[in-house]
Amino acid sequence: MDNLPVWEKVLVRLRALDYPEVFAGRYLSSYLTAAPAPFHAELYGLMVSKGRNKREAIAETVKELVDTPVYVLPNQIDFADIERLTFSARKRPSVGWAGGHYHVQDFGLVENALEKVLEKYPEIVLIMYGACPKGLYERKKARIFLQPFMPVEEFHFWMASFRFDIGIAPLYKTEFAKSRSNLRLLQYAAMKIPVVASNYGEYGRALGSGLAGITAEDDQWVDRIGYLIEHPDEREELSKKAHNYVRENYDMEKSVNSWSTVYEEVLTR
Repeated sequence: MDNLPVWEKVLVRLRALDYPEVFAGRYLSSYLTAAPAPFHAELYGLMVSKGRNKREAIAETVKELVDTPVYVLPNQIDFADIERLTFSARKRPSVGWAGGHYHVQDFGLVENALEKVLEKYPEIVLIMYGACPKGLYERKKARIFLQPFMPVEEFHFWMASFRFDIGIAPLYKTEFAKSRSNLRLLQYAAMKIPVVASNYGEYGRALGSGLAGITAEDDQWVDRIGYLIEHPDEREELSKKAHNYVRENYDMEKSVNSWSTVYEEVLTR
């Protein structure tokens, strides 16, 4: 192990945590710099240790392996990029989700609920970015728009092109999930999409501390999604409040000084 690059040593340590099947080197190596320069760990980080959020877990693990400082830079939204986009008009109301294909357990919470929503509300379509439960897609493909994996630089473009009316953010209850990043909620809010999210982990904390949205327990997804379908004025109000909150607290332009301070400190060491 002594001959491994630092990021691989980190990965070995993190694989020993509760849910090693979630971790993949290509994700971790994208966010941890293996160099003489200090490490920085974004909330995008993919691992968690009990009782700590991901960035703390990554930072603490790296600190044990290197003798250079460890910096943590939180999630931010590039509103300048979003403001350049043209948002397409929606012809039919929609419910949607955006994320990677590794959310199998999360999908398990909502697959049946989404099918019930489609049956109860024939005007609704599903818009799924990145992945969709296979069984649901096979049964309801006529009502589902599925955009497979996309390069990250195209994410905002696709979200603007097919912006859905209601975003969902299910979170299966595990130790790992307790500290999943709030990024999905921030992205929805930045695009003015009201959210129904699991009342768990960082999602529950975000919606309980200023970010507007609706929480759902495991058996409440149909009712909570249905409520927003039936109350467009409430959707509009939630989306505005959430957008304004994220714009005030997570705008990359406003936080650039904190990022530049870190890099200036690194360069002057």
